Amino acid sequence: MKTMLSAAERRLRLESFGHVTERLENVLKDIPEHAMNLRPNEQDWSIHEIIIHLADIEANGYIRFRKSIAEPTKAVSPFNPTLWCEELSYFNQDRWEALSIFNLLRRSNYHLLKNLPDDSWLHTVHHPEHGMISTEDLLEIQDDHVNEQIDRIITIAKQFAN
Repeated sequence: MKTMLSAAERRLRLESFGHVTERLENVLKDIPEHAMNLRPNEQDWSIHEIIIHLADIEANGYIRFRKSIAEPTKAVSPFNPTLWCEELSYFNQDRWEALSIFNLLRRSNYHLLKNLPDDSWLHTVHHPEHGMISTEDLLEIQDDHVNEQIDRIITIAKQFAN
């Protein structure tokens, strides 16, 4: 996908990846309960649904990281977040349970990745949206996506701050 990160850049990225759970919890603690299930419009998810989504994407990341490391060059499964939200009834799922799942899987992924030998970062998988990508690319995609979702939560919370 791109050039490999330096060791220092990778350490910074890993720290962002590993500590995003604290960022998420700090954001969520200030959101009133009444704002959790409100959708900004028909197309956008509620904060509650985003939290469920975070657990699902981390579960997918859990498998994708391990596949990249243990079975390089294989394909990773796609998933359609919109269908998952509808068909898995995100609205009716327990967000605190989902947050616990997210935190546990993120911690597990972080501990796996922070101890990887350099050559494992070069292992690749075929990603359904990005083509052939490295373990390092997966780290960046996963970290960026979660941070984007937290930014969405902040934006939605501001809309319903009253």
